[in-house]
Amino acid sequence: EEWKDWLSVKLNHGAAISDGQLDFIDFGYNYRLSDIQAALGIKQLQKLEDIIHRRNLQQKAYSEQLEPLGFQSQQIGPEVVHNIQSAVFKVPKNIVRDELIQYLSDCHIESTFGTYCLSGTTYYRRKYRQIKPNSIFLEQNTITLPCHDQVNVDQVVSAIQSFSQRKG
Repeated sequence: EEWKDWLSVKLNHGAAISDGQLDFIDFGYNYRLSDIQAALGIKQLQKLEDIIHRRNLQQKAYSEQLEPLGFQSQQIGPEVVHNIQSAVFKVPKNIVRDELIQYLSDCHIESTFGTYCLSGTTYYRRKYRQIKPNSIFLEQNTITLPCHDQVNVDQVVSAIQSFSQRKG
């Protein structure tokens, strides 16, 4: 019992919920792989190249449709092989990111803010005593859109266009 809270933080990448918000308060780990998950992982690795290809196509489709609306895609060099775990975009200045996230949620489309300002979390603030302004800006002005096989990019973009038209 005396180790419960400490282990919980360590097993959750160093994060805990504080005042209803996820906060990284210590360094941590993620050792949750069971034998069944390992077996599934082996099968997934056999499909990895195809999965990466499909996610890159989704990212490209998002970029082609959202950049004309003022969204800026994360820049990835042509020599970089990237699995596109998250489709992250900087939102245009005329869009309130949190309102867009709520609107997408109301449309049953999962999204979240684009990235954490790790230098602003408790652990890193204590360790380095400096919050990086670019990190704060990105945490406040980016959005992560769904990027997996069950996502219809056109439907997500259509919802974003609908939101933009309501706000414009």
